Amino acid sequence: MTAALAIIWYGLAALLLASFVLADGFDLGAGMLYGFERDMQRRERMLRAIAPVWGGSEIWLLAAMAAVLVAFPAVYSTFVRGFAPLLIVVLAALLFRAIGIELRMRTSRGRISAALDLLIVVGSFVPALAFGLIGAALLEGLPIDGRGVMQGSVLLTLNSFSVMAALASGAAFALHGALFLAMRTTGEFRDQLEGWSRTLLAVVGLLLVAGGLWSRSVLHARYATSAVMPLFWIGVVVGLIAYASVWVDLKFERRAAAFAGSCVGIVCIALCSASLLFPLLIPSTLDPSFSLSLGNSAAPADSLLRALVGAAVVIPLVLVYVYFSYRSLGRRRKNFKV
Repeated sequence: MTAALAIIWYGLAALLLASFVLADGFDLGAGMLYGFERDMQRRERMLRAIAPVWGGSEIWLLAAMAAVLVAFPAVYSTFVRGFAPLLIVVLAALLFRAIGIELRMRTSRGRISAALDLLIVVGSFVPALAFGLIGAALLEGLPIDGRGVMQGSVLLTLNSFSVMAALASGAAFALHGALFLAMRTTGEFRDQLEGWSRTLLAVVGLLLVAGGLWSRSVLHARYATSAVMPLFWIGVVVGLIAYASVWVDLKFERRAAAFAGSCVGIVCIALCSASLLFPLLIPSTLDPSFSLSLGNSAAPADSLLRALVGAAVVIPLVLVYVYFSYRSLGRRRKNFKV
């Protein structure tokens, strides 16, 4: 029973994290692109496009972290301690980004607005790149000992493969943001965003193909030990089709369909990563027996069952919160002035 409940919680945590990536990905991407736009009127349109939705997304990240804490406390402890410096930077970036967006839509003073613009851009770039770095580090494994303590600095996880993963993550978010903005704008600006989307799509495709081929040698242990490789290959095929459909949809000006294709592509990237890792949660590069897996890091069955009942109550409440958060920000959008 414990094994079945652990698998359910593994899937639930992955689903919540994917929900965060989908919900926050397009406004992170929009924030990244905001830094490349110099026309103030277009910047205003970009802010107004994400104004109704940016504030309700982080709850999914909190829910995913709570799921890991409840179901796999040893994994949560190891992850937070090992990545503490990077997590602090990411959380600070998200916080300052929120401050930047809120205040930027209320002021147009020169120096102040320039500082707020910087907060928005940096606060969007840092999380988007960090997600790729963290994902690659988990797939490659961490130097954790038998107590689940990481030996050495988080900087040890930086290498050429993790940097490529960070670039792929950032490009995928930027593409997601460009496609979202293209749905919310018109005229020449929309044409410009669609041009950016085509360029970013080519970059994403190149990085994903190169990273996938490279992963065969870097992550050979994951390919050999994954218990759900069919899911991985399904994710690869569906993801390639999804991103190919984005190109076709852009050509025929089916902007909502292109955005949906990007959503599917991002979910497939998450599915492939989770499939390669399963049934491990944090592989150890010091000794495979030190790895944290579903079998040795899950909470007791009765705790998992009680928590699952609680999740059945809490997750609908989260959905209600997100809904009213979006509605609230939508009403406030009328009063935003840049």
